[in-house]
Amino acid sequence: MREYVTEAIVLGKEPAGEFDARVFLFTPLLGKVSAKVTSARKITSKLSPHLEPLSRVRVRLVEKGGFQLVDVLSERRLPFSDLGVLRLLLGILPERYPDRELWAAVERGNLSFRGALQILGVNSSEACCGLCGERPPQCFLLRDSTYFCERCLPPSVRPEAYVVIRNW
Repeated sequence: MREYVTEAIVLGKEPAGEFDARVFLFTPLLGKVSAKVTSARKITSKLSPHLEPLSRVRVRLVEKGGFQLVDVLSERRLPFSDLGVLRLLLGILPERYPDRELWAAVERGNLSFRGALQILGVNSSEACCGLCGERPPQCFLLRDSTYFCERCLPPSVRPEAYVVIRNW
């Protein structure tokens, strides 16, 4: 059993069982991790309000098989409000792969969708549609790390699986 106390950015949260939740965090030490939060969905939960996306938190994590979030020591809102960037990070970052450059950009508060892609090595300035070659593409498919124009985006793709790019 290991215990970590670290800064983290809350990327997302989803229900897990009747009262529990799973929270997705990006940390400078561990990279992206998912952690179980026991009783987070109960009305009396003291942790749940602090674990909303766009929150920067200092958390205590216990690793035993998987991660369990046991305490939120401090919380504040991030200086940017782009949920698209959080969806990108949640969809594209591998588990347990720390990225200091990406963390530094989040700390500065100037992380844009385009900047995040450049740090992650998916250069958007040279991007074109993966099927027809149109420039600039309008969508980025998270699961494949591929750009598409709106015409070529496969119709079976659910809206949560891609990010629409605006204002290149």
